[in-house]
Amino acid sequence: MLLEPQAEPRTTAARPAPDLAAAIRPADQTSRQRPAAASDAWPLFQQAWWLDAAATGAWDAIEVRRDGAVIGRLPFMRKRRLGLTILTQPPLTPYLGPWVAPGTGKYSACLAHEHAVLRELGAALPAHDIFVQNCHPSLTNCLALHWCGFAQATGYTYRFDDLANLEQIWADLAAKVRTEIRKAERQVEVQSCDDIEVLLRLNRMTFARQGLAPPYPDELVRRIDAACAARGVRQMFVAVGADGLPHAVDYVVWDEACTYGLISGSDPELRKSGASYLLRWQAIKFASQVSRSFDCSGSMLEQIEPGIRALGARQVRYARLTRGSTLPGRLALTLDSMRRHQPRGTS
Repeated sequence: MLLEPQAEPRTTAARPAPDLAAAIRPADQTSRQRPAAASDAWPLFQQAWWLDAAATGAWDAIEVRRDGAVIGRLPFMRKRRLGLTILTQPPLTPYLGPWVAPGTGKYSACLAHEHAVLRELGAALPAHDIFVQNCHPSLTNCLALHWCGFAQATGYTYRFDDLANLEQIWADLAAKVRTEIRKAERQVEVQSCDDIEVLLRLNRMTFARQGLAPPYPDELVRRIDAACAARGVRQMFVAVGADGLPHAVDYVVWDEACTYGLISGSDPELRKSGASYLLRWQAIKFASQVSRSFDCSGSMLEQIEPGIRALGARQVRYARLTRGSTLPGRLALTLDSMRRHQPRGTS
């Protein structure tokens, strides 16, 4: 798909995960690293090291500064498709979009601050035909970007905003989910796993069951995993049966603010064990040790959303920003919109 952001959104010194070796190493492109006071405020997927792994050699960022401090930032991945220059987000990066440092003073003053920074970011983007990104849910004010010619659509994810009360989260799970978890506990054992090939194989099986191939290469997953493992901000859980066969896998990444369910997979022949729900419950419990919230990272797909909704998480909106800066770009966006809104079952 021409215009689809490649996904489906502040790395602080995240508390190390239990049983994980958090070997800290510098980012690959140190020239893009900023002082901790600035970069620690950016969401996980805006971090330079993440973008180095997810969009090696293909990303850049524009920044707005005041008195030497970064108060606004907009990273992007540049790619060419059908002769068009597209500024977008990398694969396996659920959210990107602008980041704006919080303003001070009255609410109206904070809005004015956001408007000013967003205007500068929108005006500073390099030449392109199309811009398309999913913004982090924390960005709630895109009005100034509307004034700069961006269109905004609404996307949805599901989030647990507060992981402090796991008993309440358990109670909020749909009854069928709790039943599946209990069933799985009798059939599989949950193990921590560092073998990324297990994830790749089960994820590939999940797509193959739908007649599809994963929309990202294995090597990309390996790069992201290596970058996250070096910083101690990833965990992979595998459900293993008594015969040693893996039933399902769940892979999460995090910063102090939020843990994200990034990739999962299951063996189609073993799906009835309920292992996928058990792993997600395990991931939520784990996230309560390293983050304040948990983002299920989707999904907008009608056939997948009910299973995520059954977890009891809160539906959260995020902005999908697009802009066609040239006639070919605007035409491509129009055609893409027509395709997206085509009634199901038609061609």
